[in-house]
Amino acid sequence: MEFSYKYTLNEDDYLQYLRFMVSTQKGNKIKVWWIRLALPLLLLFTIYYFNLYKMIGIDILALLLSCIWIFVVADKIYGNFLFKRVNKNFVKNLNLSYKEIKVCFNDDGISIDGRKIDYENMFKIVPLTGVLLFFHNKTEVFIIPNRIIGEENIHALITYVDKKMLESRTISNEED
Repeated sequence: MEFSYKYTLNEDDYLQYLRFMVSTQKGNKIKVWWIRLALPLLLLFTIYYFNLYKMIGIDILALLLSCIWIFVVADKIYGNFLFKRVNKNFVKNLNLSYKEIKVCFNDDGISIDGRKIDYENMFKIVPLTGVLLFFHNKTEVFIIPNRIIGEENIHALITYVDKKMLESRTISNEED
């Protein structure tokens, strides 16, 4: 089986990649927890400081507000934080030139514009809303837009690459 794609990235594809990378930085992971827990902790402190915990209605209201905050509002605030950190103007200021890329997945490995990557060097695959990120050598990544693959073929491609990664690691472990 072989998957072959020819495409050119655009700003939106690269923007999704940058937002993912910013969201996985250690400092930003801590910020999202601070955003999620700020209001519930403040409510908890206020309820106990003013002895309002004896009223069941206030307890239920505080629990409801905390759940709404944690599961709805905090994620939107964090999303806005990410959009402000990495927006289209940021990408435009990078002066990136987008060229046509040819990627081929086959039994021997992955070929990106003539550069060969073995499946055992693949680190992980991250599916995002509009792109697939293929991490290799733990520090490098290549991006394939979902519009090129087609919605019906995304799962097949991920399954194929996962299977090849597993096979290559099994073979390399048996040789050791």
